Amino acid sequence: MCRSSTTREGTIPEEKEPVKDKKESKPKRNKLWCFLGGGCCLLLLILIVLSGIFPFLSLFRSSADTKIPSPKFSSSATPINISPTATPKATKTTQNQSYPEPSSCEHLQLVDSIPTNISPSNPGLKQDIDTHYYQVYGYTPYEVRAQLNECGAKSGGEAYDAYTSYYISWVYNYKPVAGGCNIKDVTVGVKVDFFYPKWEDPGNAQAGLAENWQRYMTNLITHENGHKDIAVEGAQAILNALLSLPNSATCGEDVQSLVSSTGNNIFADYNAREKAYDDETNHGATQGATFP
Repeated sequence: MCRSSTTREGTIPEEKEPVKDKKESKPKRNKLWCFLGGGCCLLLLILIVLSGIFPFLSLFRSSADTKIPSPKFSSSATPINISPTATPKATKTTQNQSYPEPSSCEHLQLVDSIPTNISPSNPGLKQDIDTHYYQVYGYTPYEVRAQLNECGAKSGGEAYDAYTSYYISWVYNYKPVAGGCNIKDVTVGVKVDFFYPKWEDPGNAQAGLAENWQRYMTNLITHENGHKDIAVEGAQAILNALLSLPNSATCGEDVQSLVSSTGNNIFADYNAREKAYDDETNHGATQGATFP
């Protein structure tokens, strides 16, 4: 610290006044040096203080940028090269989407077709085809699949989403002719019953479920129609065969045995074709009849 020995610190001589005593100007020079020296001391003091603070600030910066562990500041310093992980909104919405509990499905019971009403008075091939449904529910493909497994047709330990039942029957007249018995007025009836699942879009089902279901049903119907076509072909084959039978020896058991064996053999052949059709298509899977 600098001090002045003069008592005239507040007196400043005018510029034109001659200096009477050189010693009177000394206090002013001392004051100037004191002022400059005090500033230097203050500046030096600031530098000393900053020299102690800067290393600390430098350490803080390095812990934020280079991820050097800094227990005191690690919770408040986030490395700038790390991006927060976030689940896309669309995915998050799908994962967190909640749906109501679906209603219980309607169990499908295996039902055999019954013969259609035919009469020899109206000969020819007669077809009677009906379609039946059992109701399934669900808001997601997996809920619908679970109900298909639960309420679909069960046969031989296997569950089926759909099935086709058919019944082929025939009637005829006959008349005695010279040397035997002639078959006439042959009528063959084929009764076909389709059993399908039915799902209706509740309006708030998982996106894409309705389109997936429509695709599935289109392919499923294609597969089951294949069964129907085989059954109708078999009925037509029976009709053609019976109309082509030769006269039987008698109009008793002979004619009945001839008609029955002919019709039953053809029926067995087409029944085998039905099974082969399922094997070839893997019950419709190769035709796209899979869900989901």
